Amino acid sequence: MPDISKSFRIWLPQVKDEIFYDIEIVDSDSVTHNVKANATNFDITWPTIRGGGLASFTLTLNNNERTYMDVFAKGNLVKFYFDYTDGTTLYKTFKMEGPKYGYQNGYKLFLHGRDYPELADKKKVVEDFSTGVVADECITRIKDNHFSGVFTVTGLASAMSAITVYAKYEHISGIKMIQRILERIGYDARIENDDDMTSFVDTGILSTTESLIIGQNIKSVSGFGAQTDDEKNRVFVIGNKVEECPVFKTRSDSSSIVATWTKDEIYKNTDIDTLIDAAEVATYMKDDKATLDDSGTVTAVGMATIKPGQLIMCSVPDCKIVGNYFVKEVKHAFNSSDGWRTELAINKTETLTSTFLKEESIRREDERDLDNPNNMSDTVLLFTFNNEDDIFSLSNLNVADGNLNLNSGISAGTMISDEVILDSNFTEYEIRGMHNDDMDLLEVYVSNNGGASYQQSGLADFNKLQTLTTIGKNARIKITLRSDADNPKPVLGSICLLVKY
Repeated sequence: MPDISKSFRIWLPQVKDEIFYDIEIVDSDSVTHNVKANATNFDITWPTIRGGGLASFTLTLNNNERTYMDVFAKGNLVKFYFDYTDGTTLYKTFKMEGPKYGYQNGYKLFLHGRDYPELADKKKVVEDFSTGVVADECITRIKDNHFSGVFTVTGLASAMSAITVYAKYEHISGIKMIQRILERIGYDARIENDDDMTSFVDTGILSTTESLIIGQNIKSVSGFGAQTDDEKNRVFVIGNKVEECPVFKTRSDSSSIVATWTKDEIYKNTDIDTLIDAAEVATYMKDDKATLDDSGTVTAVGMATIKPGQLIMCSVPDCKIVGNYFVKEVKHAFNSSDGWRTELAINKTETLTSTFLKEESIRREDERDLDNPNNMSDTVLLFTFNNEDDIFSLSNLNVADGNLNLNSGISAGTMISDEVILDSNFTEYEIRGMHNDDMDLLEVYVSNNGGASYQQSGLADFNKLQTLTTIGKNARIKITLRSDADNPKPVLGSICLLVKY
């Protein structure tokens, strides 16, 4: 019986580790150079804005034939294309720093750069949102005033317009300013390859094309688990000094302190000069540091389309990684000998670990703050007398020209503040403020029971730690200005009440 042959085809699933890529560099004369054939290795790091800020790259080109001598210059565009089909899908565009030449088993050209370097390198950026500005307008204003033409903001989530930010920023980079705004409101963002900023709640958007599954594409998993070393249960915010009145705020997680021990986070920032801003910063820093979710790094093959800020389905049961995880940072690495690998820094989806000013916190944590010798915890009331905010009543006094003044022809007048209800009881307090030379008869009364009883202090008691005989958390102060022949015109420029828990 003769042999009969028939042709047939077997369908094979897409091989995700077979990535197609291309690399182009646009020189100063707008000439495009395809450099893929000479690329010996490259790596790309792309974090979310909160997760690290800007994306960056390094690229090494074979230059044995002197092909790239004096061809490229600072500011040239470097474009990377990744996909699973033909390498024509733009992944990221970077701006190059100056090229460097070297020799490592042949002549090499070393290139590096970032995607939006203007956002990091322009640091004389000032914006004042202290009166309250909605979050998306804050970022739009930063873009319009300082980075017009660098990026767009059509991808900002519309829900950000319902969240108000009270803050002031002076002489920091644009990327840090945007990071801090996003951290306050529980959002994150990235800038896409079309220059548009996309924002999202820090639970991300599920990727429909990528996953991490043991036995399929995972090469290794770093130590994965809760980052308890970085957790904090008491946050102390040190703001600016406003007319001799320091702005302090403390937020604590008492249950965590009882269960373990006190773990302090000290944050000093002279941009903070209002109690609203200080309270907001202390609150979100405490919440952000209270319980850090499980996190770690997974190294996989493939992953050409993954972006930071996406959710990715993961299945590594024996490492306790099962479910959807937030991608905080993507690192692609390629070299001619080992091929392609992708490292993903992932977090549990409930919250995103903040990197908020970590370097500044480390730098400041061990410094003794000379403006706070009595180790006060909170600035509860602060009056600069630019308005009558937080004043319950005025009797024979007036607020004018940034001062509290006696009415004409009057020898005594009294101001009573609004009541401020604190989170904890206090007995220890301190008074500070600015005044003129006619204040010898000043009387300041402090209450922790809402004004049911007061303790009197005088000018000689300013900047000294004092103790109330009552216990409570309902703070209120009463101020009496008096005049006589030696003190004809007492004027109070500012006053604040500090408490200690």
